[in-house]
Amino acid sequence: MPAVLTVDGLPRSFTDDNLKDLFASYGRVLTATIIDPQHIPSYRYGFVEMATMAEAEQARHALNRTMIDHELILVFRSRSCYGKSGSD
Repeated sequence: MPAVLTVDGLPRSFTDDNLKDLFASYGRVLTATIIDPQHIPSYRYGFVEMATMAEAEQARHALNRTMIDHELILVFRSRSCYGKSGSD
């Protein structure tokens, strides 16, 4: 069953492909999309859909609270996939 993660605090330089590559070390990435809100130019986040929940959990534990291009990223379970939010 696919699992979706939310990634907060992405650097401005990051692309969808960069996001996919970052998570690919932990399993098969089905989709990776960065959201760039126009009303908050300094805030970017994204969604990564992993092939399985186990792969998503492995990626979340490895990447949550890591520095990417001088930005601290936070990786959360997406509500739509897990039924609740949380960053543990």
